[in-house]
Amino acid sequence: MDRNAEPGALLVALAATPARFKAGAGRLSEDQLTAAPAPGGWSPNEILWHVRAAAGVYGEHIQRILDEDTPRWRHVSPRARMKKSRYDLVPFADSLAAFEQQRTALLALLREAPPQAWERPALVRLDKQRERTLTLHERIRGMVNHEEVHCPGGADRPRHGLAARQPRRARDVQESLHGRTGKWMSVRHFAGLGSWSGLVK
Repeated sequence: MDRNAEPGALLVALAATPARFKAGAGRLSEDQLTAAPAPGGWSPNEILWHVRAAAGVYGEHIQRILDEDTPRWRHVSPRARMKKSRYDLVPFADSLAAFEQQRTALLALLREAPPQAWERPALVRLDKQRERTLTLHERIRGMVNHEEVHCPGGADRPRHGLAARQPRRARDVQESLHGRTGKWMSVRHFAGLGSWSGLVK
């Protein structure tokens, strides 16, 4: 979505994410949902883990922007939330159901917000000397763009991530979440069974 995307279009995109996951997983077995696409990358369940963790962080930002006048917070990477929220250990169907409930609540909140609320700002601390202004519109647009990169496009519209380096196995991702420096990683799923792709930073 570009920076001039209408709020209504952003809400439609947010509402579509759980359905895209469901469509991508529809023809896969439980084993396939938790298996990394050899020789590297993330399983569908691990992609959902990442998207849910990011949605949790972004959802908290959205709530604060709506509730507070110019809230301030320190930038937090979704990868930090992944260390605490081990959704990869939850069965895919249960994780997706929880994500659907979370998304329903978020959409209800945003649909009740007045039009002017989309320009409400927050201040995000990047480091000790730098802050940036982030509006509600920018936060939601970033969330939409993140999910469009990671979520499956369905069997008829496969999405493929671009990577600056070879993807690593899930256990290596676990190590990077505990302190190693991470680069861009590509995530792909089984050829012929619908594609799952994303960029993890």
